Amino acid sequence: MGRQVYCVEVQSVVCGVLGRVLLYFDPLNRYYLCGELSARIERLKAELAHLKRYPKNKLRRYLPYFVLTARDEGAGFDFGVDAAKVEVLRRSKGFFMIFTTDQEILAGEVLDHYRAKDAMEKLFAQAKVELEGNRIRVHSDLAADGKTFVIFIACILRNYLLNKLSGYLAETSSSLRAVLNQLSNIVLLSNQTSYRFAKALSKKQKSILAAFMDTKDIDKTLTTELSTLKP
Repeated sequence: MGRQVYCVEVQSVVCGVLGRVLLYFDPLNRYYLCGELSARIERLKAELAHLKRYPKNKLRRYLPYFVLTARDEGAGFDFGVDAAKVEVLRRSKGFFMIFTTDQEILAGEVLDHYRAKDAMEKLFAQAKVELEGNRIRVHSDLAADGKTFVIFIACILRNYLLNKLSGYLAETSSSLRAVLNQLSNIVLLSNQTSYRFAKALSKKQKSILAAFMDTKDIDKTLTTELSTLKP
């Protein structure tokens, strides 16, 4: 059975723009969020139980969930969960709204696009940070198109590497950058007829390269394949 999400839509104008307000309710998300709220209240309750003075400087931390009463004598205080405030917080859990100007798109499709937003933002972050594509910094449209195309090809190559190395990365908890740093230490020497490694491959380097070729004799395979590229 698929995850059930319910939706009610209302035609509305937001900042002068006509569109549809889609109000969603996700029961499973509500369950998890209410659990997180209960866990937070329990943590704060434990903190309050260990305090010996009225927490004047931390009231904003506790007041959304508790009623705190300072004692007339001494530095102690009494506290209890404010059930009414907590119920108000629980009431909105699992509900969220999305505004769209598309009058034809289905509510389920809007939700799919919204859920894909995180993956798209991560792809843009990868292009900006890891591929150093944060700013174009060129003086012509042609140069901008060229740089964008290079970044596009770099994204394809990066995804290819991630796909090939997914098993190795999961097993070793390594990052792609760490893997590339390992491979950057490989040096090839060439003569008129063949290639050879400047030094023997390490066990880790062989494990990485094994993701790209189904052979135990990586040294021989690389030398043979690279020699065929020599003009």
